[in-house]
Amino acid sequence: MNKILILFFTLVATIPTTVFAEKNKLLGVWIGVGRASEAIYATMRITKDQISWGGGNPYNPPCKTTYSVISEETSDTYPGNSLPLRKGRTFTVLKLKLAPKDCAYKLGFFQFAIPSDAVGYADVITYSEDNRMNGSLSFSKREEYEGDKQ
Repeated sequence: MNKILILFFTLVATIPTTVFAEKNKLLGVWIGVGRASEAIYATMRITKDQISWGGGNPYNPPCKTTYSVISEETSDTYPGNSLPLRKGRTFTVLKLKLAPKDCAYKLGFFQFAIPSDAVGYADVITYSEDNRMNGSLSFSKREEYEGDKQ
């Protein structure tokens, strides 16, 4: 019985660490790769509780809002996958629910898929407030510098 309790508490104690490690891959500054992500989001900054982006033109203004991680998993594919499937490649998939903000123009969710063999890259699927997939973009994580650590 004692061995079972020790195993249980060991597993429970590792869950927050694992969850934080997965979310930690997301934190930092992401730069849009490709015309759409550059024009709409330009640079995306993700901290432990906020997400912001600087739109590249007047039709896509900067926005800052809070978010919550509503799902996270490691899988060999994900909804909206646009990357080739490769043996051994997995994706850390985190879906964020955005707090409603006028500047987000009815955007409700971001789904980040970070490939295991390209950690500095993310395929980002956007969803409307009613959870309908409405876009696919690419981002590259910028190397951290002291100003990013918040």
